[in-house]
Amino acid sequence: MRDIIFAKYSSERSADFAIKTVITLENGVKRVEKYPLSEKAAAHVQKMAENRDKINAFYGGAGLKAAPCELINRGIAFDYIVGETFEEKLEKCGSINAETELMTKLRDRLYAISGDDFERTAAFDEVFGGTELPNGLHAGAFCCFDLAFGNIIIDKNGESYIIDYEWCFDFPVPVEYIFYRAVKLYVVISGRNDLIEAGIYEKLGFGEDTARRFDSLETAFQAYIRGDVISLRDLYSGFEKKNYSLPEIMGMIHSNNYAQVYFDRGSDYSEDDSYRVETDGKVSLEIALTGEVKACRLDPLEKYCAVFIEKLTAESHGREYVPEFITNGARTGNVIYFDCDDPLMIFDKLEEGTEKIKIDYSVSRLTKQQAQGAVKLLEDNRRKDVEAAEINAKLAQKTAEYDIKTAQLEDMKNLAVERQKVIDQTLEHVKNITGIFESEKTVLINEKNRLINEKAALEAVLAQREKYISDIENSRAWKAITKMRSLMGK
Repeated sequence: MRDIIFAKYSSERSADFAIKTVITLENGVKRVEKYPLSEKAAAHVQKMAENRDKINAFYGGAGLKAAPCELINRGIAFDYIVGETFEEKLEKCGSINAETELMTKLRDRLYAISGDDFERTAAFDEVFGGTELPNGLHAGAFCCFDLAFGNIIIDKNGESYIIDYEWCFDFPVPVEYIFYRAVKLYVVISGRNDLIEAGIYEKLGFGEDTARRFDSLETAFQAYIRGDVISLRDLYSGFEKKNYSLPEIMGMIHSNNYAQVYFDRGSDYSEDDSYRVETDGKVSLEIALTGEVKACRLDPLEKYCAVFIEKLTAESHGREYVPEFITNGARTGNVIYFDCDDPLMIFDKLEEGTEKIKIDYSVSRLTKQQAQGAVKLLEDNRRKDVEAAEINAKLAQKTAEYDIKTAQLEDMKNLAVERQKVIDQTLEHVKNITGIFESEKTVLINEKNRLINEKAALEAVLAQREKYISDIENSRAWKAITKMRSLMGK
């Protein structure tokens, strides 16, 4: 049976690169499988098989080989390599000097196979942008770009494998940048401020200016991967004017923006039964409700926007509660993204006797593209959460089934042990009985032999006596006596 034990969706990308990665377990064998999320990404996935052969040819000189893989239906499957990652080896070093030495050895191995001078190409600029680079860089005609330390695994035999080679390029990319990127990923993801303070970049040959230029290449590369897709982290940088944190972005709207409150007194909402509140990005409303109000509606802005709810309460008979509401936006926590030009929040499940609703929120206008990108991303994430929940449910079911089977097997083993005890006891009893029978048999045989011998002895005596009698009867004296007795009438 094939089970999925891990799933990851890389959908915050251009459709050409959007893929799904799963780890499967079948008959005790794990595999890593990658599938395109659309037909546009099919070529990207299939190219990984070509990358495998090129890695083995190019990086073999550095003691690295590609994890074995094979094309499968619509995707590609990689062997699940068991071992220790280069990142884990670094973490076990115990000192910054030891870590630096280990990184230096890997750097020298990579630099040794990329000795040609780097020559810039149009293909390079398409992916990494036009940042001016320092002189003296080196590259090969091919590269495995994502040599993050967690992507290199050393197995029990000491073989070093590159386990993820999704990003390979058939044009020169500076090996110095590739290695700098791997180091920075390790430092940033691990939160190793101590390495930064120890000057790890400088020790490995990356000055401040070079690092800044390489960071620009990384920014361009990430933009190349994402294409027109907007991720949540990109929303901040995509907002107009300047960048803001989530609470800060809500303050940037024009003075003529407004919120509008509508009341439903049994005949639906209307402009006549509403009022507007001008907002400068921050809104604090206390909406009074009379007895005949059935529900109320709040339009936080008249255009595409994002709303951050800071506080929301309702009051009924002196008691506060949090009212439920429905919205035509995409909600994540206290933030709602509206990808329409008529955002609304409807409070139609108010407790009886509710007198007022209090709401404090911040609002920011978004472009149509930003709003639609945010909503699509949230919907995709919800879909993935559902799929992940289904996978987890299946995994839980399989785990429960496994536990049941394990318990049944344990019961069977215990039963087998008990039965074996009975068998052993029976065999021991049979053995004891057999011993008794053998002993009695020996006695009987001995008695039989004694009787046979006794019989033989008696027969011998009898034969001897019969011969003695015969000899007497055949003697002359016996015959004379017999004749005399006959004459005498005796």
